[in-house]
Amino acid sequence: WYKGNDIFFEGFARFCKSTNSNASLICVEWGKTVLESKKLLSQLSIADRVKWIPPQSCFKMTEYIKSIDILVDQFWVGAFGSTLPKAFLSSVPAMCYVNKKDHQWCLKEMPPILNAKSPYDVERLLKKVFLNKKFLTKLGKEGKKWYDKYHSNNIIYKKLDKIYKKIIY
Repeated sequence: WYKGNDIFFEGFARFCKSTNSNASLICVEWGKTVLESKKLLSQLSIADRVKWIPPQSCFKMTEYIKSIDILVDQFWVGAFGSTLPKAFLSSVPAMCYVNKKDHQWCLKEMPPILNAKSPYDVERLLKKVFLNKKFLTKLGKEGKKWYDKYHSNNIIYKKLDKIYKKIIY
């Protein structure tokens, strides 16, 4: 479970059982643990809440991201991948586990995420946003601000340009 999908699925199942939510998931059918994920979803009695899609192009994935309430990344590594910034670009809030201590050296400001490391964290945070849609909207706007300030193409370009100039000249 390289990304800790089991952590999210267990927390999501708890959330579904403890609320009257009709929440559902869109999962990308990719990776070595897809079969294990499907088995776990069945064991947790939430397989009917999941739509599986094949891997998508960057542009198509962005369309999916724009249509969701929360992007879910990984829960094991302690860092976000390349999909989370795409969510922030679209003002879509995100949930994953980011180890703050490990990122102090490279991030001036932590991204505004629903930071979850356990199924209990996932359940608690899903309940929080389920009961407070304004908070969810605010989190999406804060993610967009963070992206523009620290992770946009323009910011990355400026940093790379500075590095390349040092190398070349």
